[in-house]
Amino acid sequence: MNLKKNKILILGSTGFFGSNFCRKLEEKKIEFSTLTKNQCDLLNYETSFKKIKRINPSIIFNFAGKVGGIDFNINKPAEIIFNNVKITLNLFQISSKLNITRLVNIGSSCSYPDTKFSDLKEKKLFTGPLHPTVEAYGFWKLLSIVATKSYNKQTKLNSLNIIFPSLYGPFDKFDKVNSHVVSSLIVKFLEAKKKNKEFVKCWGNGKPVREFLFIEDACEALIEICKSYNNIEPINIGIGKGYSVKKIAKIIKKLTSFKGEILWDKNMSNGAMKKVLNNEKMMKIIKWRGKTEIELGIAKTISWYSDSFK
Repeated sequence: MNLKKNKILILGSTGFFGSNFCRKLEEKKIEFSTLTKNQCDLLNYETSFKKIKRINPSIIFNFAGKVGGIDFNINKPAEIIFNNVKITLNLFQISSKLNITRLVNIGSSCSYPDTKFSDLKEKKLFTGPLHPTVEAYGFWKLLSIVATKSYNKQTKLNSLNIIFPSLYGPFDKFDKVNSHVVSSLIVKFLEAKKKNKEFVKCWGNGKPVREFLFIEDACEALIEICKSYNNIEPINIGIGKGYSVKKIAKIIKKLTSFKGEILWDKNMSNGAMKKVLNNEKMMKIIKWRGKTEIELGIAKTISWYSDSFK
């Protein structure tokens, strides 16, 4: 798939991944159009159909969705299901009716069954229950895989489901409660340092292991996989390496020069204990490899956040 020779539409272009991907396309001089939430309510099928038809894209990258951190996943499952499933099904139907060449869906490691013992291979999708803390979110991502197969069989619509680990970096949502691991911890430690607090309290016991991918690397990977992969079967993108949340907290403590203690609130959920993607399939298809080491990526993220929110 040659991105420079196709008319591209980016949905969810103001979100974390979507906005960074737009910047990466601009950097590579790849033209694209966007429809923001204010311009097009993707929950409304008729309006969305008309506006997407007017743009007449051949490729749609779908970053749209109502998402948040672990607190949001635990406390707002109905919002996640209602909004995201409706948006997803609308886009599959619209893409089918408009004969879109390719619909690119952004998947998540949360769609894998809850497991403590192994990395996550694509063939393990749909083989067990999801972790309760991400059940609604993970089910939404699984739905897009089922929709891909269903629409391909009945209407010949070609879709990609590209599964990413936890992403972090500039332009993420930075909130102590309703953000992802890295960004929420950065806010906590910087605030604690500014207020000369004696400790920072973190969720759980710090033992869960997560794979983290720097957002710029993720954008490069997405471009590369779209050039080379043309299969409706899901594919993982990642570095295949995990870090404990405790390790991430220690890195952020060091990089923010916070001198106090880290306390773990064991009354709060850990979430799934291990989420690390198996990248063997990816490594056979593309030459891309994640190049940003975790400490450097976090340092860049802290620097961007500090400069942006002075």
